Amino acid sequence: MILQDREIAEVVEKVSKQLKGQGPRSKIVEAILVLLHARPMKSAEIASYLGYTTRYVSSYLSYWKTRGLVEYVGGYWQLTPLGENIAQQIIDKYKNAQTKEYILLAQQIISEQVKPAMNNNNISVTPGHSSHFLSFIAAKTGQTSPQQVREQQVDCIKQAIKYDKLSDEEKEIVNILLEHYITWGSTYLYVDQLMEALHANEVWLMQVLKKLQVKHIVYLYQDPRLGTRVGFSKTLRKIFNTCKQ
Repeated sequence: MILQDREIAEVVEKVSKQLKGQGPRSKIVEAILVLLHARPMKSAEIASYLGYTTRYVSSYLSYWKTRGLVEYVGGYWQLTPLGENIAQQIIDKYKNAQTKEYILLAQQIISEQVKPAMNNNNISVTPGHSSHFLSFIAAKTGQTSPQQVREQQVDCIKQAIKYDKLSDEEKEIVNILLEHYITWGSTYLYVDQLMEALHANEVWLMQVLKKLQVKHIVYLYQDPRLGTRVGFSKTLRKIFNTCKQ
C-alpha cells in the first residue's frame, strides 16, 4: 500500500489536536510510536529498523518522554497510556497493514521523510580509524606526530574508563570527545558543539552527560561567556599522561 501525503497530513493534524501544543511532531515520532505499540524496545533496536543512528532516536525518545508519550523502564522504551492512544490512531489510519507488519508500517511512514544530513566529521573513534591517516603522515615526515601519539593513547584510555560497559549513548559522547582530543589536543568541548555533532537536543544530551559525570569520566563547567563546557575529568586527564608512556 502506497501512503499519500494527504493521508499522513490528516493523521498528523488529528494527533496534534490531542497533544494540545505539547511540542513539535514529525513522521519519525509516529514511526517510533508504531514500533513501541508492538512491544517495548531499546533505542538501538528502533534505530536499526528506521535507519537512523541510536543517538538520533534517543534524542527523540527523551524529548517525548518529557511530553508524556513514552517512558523508560528496565532498559526498554515503552508507551504511556497517552502514547498508546496516539499510536492506535496512527495504526487505525493505516489499518490495511497487519499487526505483524508494524515494522514495515513504521518504515513506510519514515520513508516519506527526507533523512537529516549526517555530519561527516561525526565519527566514532575505532581501532584503525585515525591510525591509517596518521601513519601516512608519519611516513612522510619520518617523525611521530602529536596526533599519532594521542591516537595511540585511545585503547589505554578506553580500558581506564571501562568503555565496553558504557551504554551506546555514553559511547557516542566519549567518541566525540576522544576524536576532538586526537585532532586538536584539547580535552573539552562545549554543549552546543556536542549538540551539533550528535544531532541531539539538550535535554537528552544533559541526561547522558550527567551519567558520565557520575562515573568520573567527564566534568561540566558553566562558563559565563561561552556556555557549558564538557571535558574529560581531572582524574581521567592524569590517566592520559600515564597512557603516553
